[in-house]
Amino acid sequence: MVAFYLQHVDDGRSTYTAAPGIVAMHTLKYQLVFQLRAESSEDLDALIELEDALADTLQGHAEIDGHDIGSGEMNVFVHTDNPVEAFERSRADLRERGLLSTVKVAYRHRDLETYTVLWPVGLASFCVK
Repeated sequence: MVAFYLQHVDDGRSTYTAAPGIVAMHTLKYQLVFQLRAESSEDLDALIELEDALADTLQGHAEIDGHDIGSGEMNVFVHTDNPVEAFERSRADLRERGLLSTVKVAYRHRDLETYTVLWPVGLASFCVK
């Protein structure tokens, strides 16, 4: 995916906002995935609410790339240059929705297939079905 962003640097930390035209080009390096179990059709509403909350929370720091649901799981996909920071920013949203105890969070470089697990601590592997 190629998107156009304006980079803002404050105290050595970069944030990105959508450019109003072709001003600068920056491809976000990582895909961050928030994964939950999908047990019923009502889970889709909760997934969309989470996706919307993450979009608000991560605005200027990451870009929501959509979601999928199937094979007993549902995922929200986020593109970012700093997956650890994006996850830390999202923890309150997960906690408020009672999802912190059930969510799995991992990231991968956009050019690679192997995920690095962020949450829960101690989870040995992660995959998107």
